[in-house]
Amino acid sequence: MLYSSEFSVNPSFQSYSGVINTPNAQVIQEGHASLHINNQFDNFLLNYDYSKIHSSQEDYIIGFGLFSFIEVQGRVSEADSHHRDLSANIKIQLPYHYKYLPDIAIGVQDLGGAANYYDNQYIVIDKEIGFLRTSLGYGNSDLKTKKRMDGLFGSIELKATAWLYLMAENDSVENHIAFRLEMPKYWNKNFNIRTTLAYNIKSHNSSLGFTLDIPLYHNSSRVSSQKEQNIFKSNNEILMQEKNTISTKKLYSKVNNTIDAKVNLQARLSSFGFENIKIGKYKKNLYIEVENSIFDSTDLDAIGYILGLVSFSNLKYEHITLTLLKNNLKTISITTNINKFKEYILNPSLENKLLLKNNLQFNRIIENSKILYGAKSNSSFFIPRVELSLGLTTAVATEFGVLDYILALRTNMYMNIYDGLVLSAMYESPFSHSNDFEKGKVYYNETKMQSRLVNAMLHQTFHYQNLFNTVSIGKYKTDYFGILNQFNYTTISGKHAFKFRYAYFQNNRISNAAVKESYLTSYRYNYSPLDLYTEVKYGKFWYGDIGTEIQLKRFFGETSISFYYKNTNIQYLNKKEEEQIAGIQVSFPFTTRKLLKANYIQLKGKKDWNYSIASTIYKDDGTNSLNSNFGVTPISDLELTTEYLNRDRLSSEYILNHLDRLREVYLTYSK
Repeated sequence: MLYSSEFSVNPSFQSYSGVINTPNAQVIQEGHASLHINNQFDNFLLNYDYSKIHSSQEDYIIGFGLFSFIEVQGRVSEADSHHRDLSANIKIQLPYHYKYLPDIAIGVQDLGGAANYYDNQYIVIDKEIGFLRTSLGYGNSDLKTKKRMDGLFGSIELKATAWLYLMAENDSVENHIAFRLEMPKYWNKNFNIRTTLAYNIKSHNSSLGFTLDIPLYHNSSRVSSQKEQNIFKSNNEILMQEKNTISTKKLYSKVNNTIDAKVNLQARLSSFGFENIKIGKYKKNLYIEVENSIFDSTDLDAIGYILGLVSFSNLKYEHITLTLLKNNLKTISITTNINKFKEYILNPSLENKLLLKNNLQFNRIIENSKILYGAKSNSSFFIPRVELSLGLTTAVATEFGVLDYILALRTNMYMNIYDGLVLSAMYESPFSHSNDFEKGKVYYNETKMQSRLVNAMLHQTFHYQNLFNTVSIGKYKTDYFGILNQFNYTTISGKHAFKFRYAYFQNNRISNAAVKESYLTSYRYNYSPLDLYTEVKYGKFWYGDIGTEIQLKRFFGETSISFYYKNTNIQYLNKKEEEQIAGIQVSFPFTTRKLLKANYIQLKGKKDWNYSIASTIYKDDGTNSLNSNFGVTPISDLELTTEYLNRDRLSSEYILNHLDRLREVYLTYSK
């Protein structure tokens, strides 16, 4: 029996969503990543001369659903004795959907590459009819050699069952047939695995592809029904239950114990792991100052948990003002009606959500001399925080290999010693590398191959309303000593930010080495409905080149995907060298959501581990060799926006757009 239901979206073997080698009009689901590998040899490398014996080929493809109608994919391809290539592709689906009309998409292969092996532009339409999906498109290539999709192409997919697809296509040069096996969606909602076996009818060769599809975010709207039931029960039924069981007595005590309620609340926050806790009152308002050192991925978790805890603690206050601290500096204050937050926890209806949104108020500093605070508990001072992470340096799809790398263990130590004053050090220990990083090889760097103290700096941060400034002084990048200053002005809404960064360092190892001086200014705009950040940066970079960097970044939960373009130049004697670079960066927490409480020391991972890959997009000589010394921004171990502004997300608009996260964290961690 043929199976008629929603079709899945699958990467083709050519780094765009499609069938086998041709695209359809679909794109990767928004907020999802697709990882794909296949072993299909591209016959265009032999100009479709099937009498020649082809070599092996491997394709490694990663794609992202950046928006509901845009996907981007990157591809590393290697065919022995033919080519090794890194390319980028983009597909845009027209953002309309009508029941009786087909979907339409346009796309570009090998976007902006200097060495274009897969250059192509295309338009394609597709339509689902029951258990069939058909597509028809037209492509154009600027390559002089014979190329697939240089003309009309088309495909047909048949969904036989929830896990089996049958496919056939013509790519304007060759004909392929294939079947695809995939994991039914009802098996697992967190990821999907697919396998495609394809057969080339002209060359009589078969090829195999594997795909892993994963979401980039944690779905905060999915909360255990048992958790919700427990909260509802404890609030509405506890007074009606018998009190002769241990569990009932605990719940009864949780809701109704009003003796020393403020002291009990502070003890619970302290026991949970929060630091620098102060609780005060003024009239019918409750004030809490607290430092989040327990939820490492995002401060939203701390906000949600504390507001939820207060809402269900039966305190006799109408409003709460929660002030978050970082290194004992105030970063943001949030005021809300306690009952409105409680009602949202119990019933996240649209009405309750809007009532809470309209009630929440935000500020950077709350000053009121009439607030009566109790004693502070759980000081953050002089507690070492040890952060372990992987250091990864790579060279991808170069003339020397598909992947060259150095892996190192990075150990960062941080210690808060006064208000806004932090001592940090970073030690790096390489433990694995590829052959091209060996001594005498092309990427050998004596310094990088040694275990060493990379950075040791003292950071002092000052804060006044929306202004933050961090001054860092000390050892930097192993051989340098100097100063790095970061200035940031971010509106409370988070919509606008102005930044300035200045660095001045001298080389301690080479006496006559030039001074490193960098000055960079930038403006950042946030479109909050999509958690989309656009930043334009201009100035002098670390290696002396002057120019511009443009970055587009989108957050999916705690994962961010960034695309950047750099255009910088530097003057060498009478010669001016220019470089244009485009790249992608992925950043996500390399740590647990909740850390262990810090007693004498605290171990954790990195909250914003990142990896980036870039390529030259244009050179006059037609090559695409990448100079990694262009467009480098000096970064410290304590980045202001990461440390004090929750990776640039500690703002009213971001919090208001993620109220479901506040609810979910309380339901997850409440007891």
